[in-house]
Amino acid sequence: MRLSIILWLICLSAFADDSIKTFNGHENGVKSIAISNSGQLAISASKDQTVKVWDINSGTELRTCYGHNNDVTSISFSPDGNQAISGDLDGTIILWDINTCQVLHNFSNESEVKSVAWSPNNAYILSAHDNNMVKLWDTNTKQEIRTFIGHTDQISDVSFSPDSSKALSTSKDTTIKLWDVATGQEIRTFTGHTKWVVSAAFSSDGVFVISSSWDNTIRRWNIQTGTHRVYSDQTWVLDVSFFLDSNYALSGGKDQTLKLWDLNAGKSLCTLKGHKGTITSVAVSKTSNILLSGSSDKTLKQWQACKIPPKADFSYSKKSMTVTLDASASKAVNGNIIEYKWSTSDGQTGSGVTTSLTFQATGNYIITLTVTDSNGMTSQLQKQVDLNPDQLGKAIIIAAGGAQRGNTLFPYSNDYVQRMYNLVKQRGLTDSDVYYMNPQAPDLDDDGFQEDHLQDFNLFDPETDINKAFTEAAKNLKAGQQLIFYIHGHSRKDSFNITPNYELSAAKLKELLDLIPAGVQQLIFIDTCYSGSFLNELAGVENRIVITSTDDNSLTWQVTEMSFADKLLTQLQKGESLGGAFTFAKQFILNNTKYFSGQTPWLDDNSDGQYVDDGRLAEKVFLVKGGIHGAPPPELEVHPRIVLKDQQISTTIWTKVTSPTHDKIRKVRAILVRPNLVNAEYNGMETDFDREEIELIYNAAQNRYEIVYDKFFINGVWNIIYQAKDTDGFWSDVKMAEVEINNVPEKFIKLFLNKSSYKPASEQNLTVDVYSKDPIQAKMYLGMILPNGGGVKTLIHPYEKFGKANQINPYIRKLKINQPKTYYIKSLVPKKAAAAVSGYMFCGVLVPAAEDIKMDGSNWLALDCTGFKVQ
Repeated sequence: MRLSIILWLICLSAFADDSIKTFNGHENGVKSIAISNSGQLAISASKDQTVKVWDINSGTELRTCYGHNNDVTSISFSPDGNQAISGDLDGTIILWDINTCQVLHNFSNESEVKSVAWSPNNAYILSAHDNNMVKLWDTNTKQEIRTFIGHTDQISDVSFSPDSSKALSTSKDTTIKLWDVATGQEIRTFTGHTKWVVSAAFSSDGVFVISSSWDNTIRRWNIQTGTHRVYSDQTWVLDVSFFLDSNYALSGGKDQTLKLWDLNAGKSLCTLKGHKGTITSVAVSKTSNILLSGSSDKTLKQWQACKIPPKADFSYSKKSMTVTLDASASKAVNGNIIEYKWSTSDGQTGSGVTTSLTFQATGNYIITLTVTDSNGMTSQLQKQVDLNPDQLGKAIIIAAGGAQRGNTLFPYSNDYVQRMYNLVKQRGLTDSDVYYMNPQAPDLDDDGFQEDHLQDFNLFDPETDINKAFTEAAKNLKAGQQLIFYIHGHSRKDSFNITPNYELSAAKLKELLDLIPAGVQQLIFIDTCYSGSFLNELAGVENRIVITSTDDNSLTWQVTEMSFADKLLTQLQKGESLGGAFTFAKQFILNNTKYFSGQTPWLDDNSDGQYVDDGRLAEKVFLVKGGIHGAPPPELEVHPRIVLKDQQISTTIWTKVTSPTHDKIRKVRAILVRPNLVNAEYNGMETDFDREEIELIYNAAQNRYEIVYDKFFINGVWNIIYQAKDTDGFWSDVKMAEVEINNVPEKFIKLFLNKSSYKPASEQNLTVDVYSKDPIQAKMYLGMILPNGGGVKTLIHPYEKFGKANQINPYIRKLKINQPKTYYIKSLVPKKAAAAVSGYMFCGVLVPAAEDIKMDGSNWLALDCTGFKVQ
């Protein structure tokens, strides 16, 4: 009896359905769904070649629209909800009157349609195609306006920004591109995903983008900075959308579940079950909390969102030893906030939306706000309040060079100036003590939200901004305090490139520093090429310490793989003196000639304008104040040296964060350095500072951060540089590991299946990597070898279906291979596939493009096979 109950419970769990409504009617899998702006209607596109219109309130089918002759891949409502646009694998794009299912227009097109979108302002339609292009159409004239060209593989999804000024496209080439609708110009490319990016959507305010990929991750991107945060899932996520605002997201994918994500907390709030097939599409209404999903199980489902905790937030102001607290910025997502409780690290408590607390002694205090909503859910927020009356100094921090697209150095400058901001705050300065000068506002804790109130100057008028910062700092400084000046970016000898149109000369910097009152210690950090050239102009001021990342003439200033700034800032965080941190960072540079050939940092602390007999003063001086402040940076443990077998090009690279715990880590990255690294000379704005950086994914079972890297295409020893950032925005020391590759084939094809066992007619996902050391043109054949002498069935593109047995057709007839390429292919196991524990093989072959395959293998350039079972 007990066993029967257990089995019954297991069955109930297996067939649990959390949905509140199921929409039945399609005869094949649902590919795309949409909800009208009114929230009353839903529309769906299916592999059964139809479009269906649904009443959401009743769950009933209102009508079926016929007109497509192939799988309908995508659907989108017009803003008024009276029309819709759909596309199919034949390349047909249809404009519908959804009240009558009348075809209003057929758009002329030749390549299969992967996605369509209707602009919020009703002016445009976007269509995405398998020929790597995105097309923009005029809704009035029904004519093509322009084509967006830039992706190197087929497009999978397109969408408009809320104001219709920007367009978004995702691609099999692993990138997301942001386009200017009016000009057709590419604004930004988002890189970070490692496999096919299948969907992306804007937040309601247009500030963020959410994306999903076959690399089992969801990512939230800031469209201004390109920075992003990774959310790891255990399955391919086929569609994702923001929910409510940019703090939450809804996703669905291969595991047949719907997940609601808290993007700030970095975790899934709940998992909703009910579909019996892959979730292919999700939709969230704009006017209510209606959640819909479409699936390969032929149904749509409506869901009730799980309860979301309230968001605690507060501001404070100080007057003497009294702190006034205001929690009016706190929000309840479900219901209302009914209770506000305050507590402090010295034992005080309070309640209410606003309150005031008086402290008896100077020092740093932690204030905690706990809010409770009407559903009994709570959340907390802590902030540190500094009640030390003595000012320690001021800091002027500049990201030089400009944030324009061509400045590939800017992401590094943006990172290092934020690290310096974090560091001086951790060591005692307040936000009001820092003059932060950067075209972009900071995101100090790297949570994806810029802190606009901390951007003091955007450098749109750089000369005025810099003069004002130095004038205000000089006015508020007094003897015994410090002025910290930090600049990172582009320069030439004796002149900083602050923006493309403005330079700050060494003479002008000297003039500005002369405004600082006598007795104020000046700490000058210059992290640019030719930075040593500024020493002579800054000579002659007692108690001034100037640290430069290189000399006055070197052209090998490096930031890409590792940098002087990273080592210096990490040592300063650990409580080292300026002299100690400089000596450590300099020695690291000189000992690692592979990365820093010719680069020599300089120091002047005796005011003679040169790096001779210097360091005595700097050994006694600390940034802001002595001692260790705040938590230590993360600590890493890396994998031992990995030696790949002959012909092997992939392996799992990983690192463990030994401290702090996983919930205190914001991101972990790996920078891959190829054996053929050549240190490029600095060439101003033309210098290419791009690098191969991958964000690692947390594996809870192994308690480590990892990723499978499958592009070790060059023989020799690869260096892998690992680094972790905590939730306060501080990076760990770098840790290095090695991967040795000894015999990479000159040409190869590699196949990877998503599973080892399939059912007849089930979906099969294949990843194909191709590579050639020298550029070639080839035909690529992909085929399934049947067991027991059953022959070969080749895969036919673009239908991704198998042909008849032993009718050999190429998958791609003319494939140009001049760099590593990856193809992500979905197909169906043949319906009549016989069950076999072994004997099935999926094989790929490359042959010269001018020849057909010879079955004796005599013209095969490369071959790879992978086995699987059919049950």
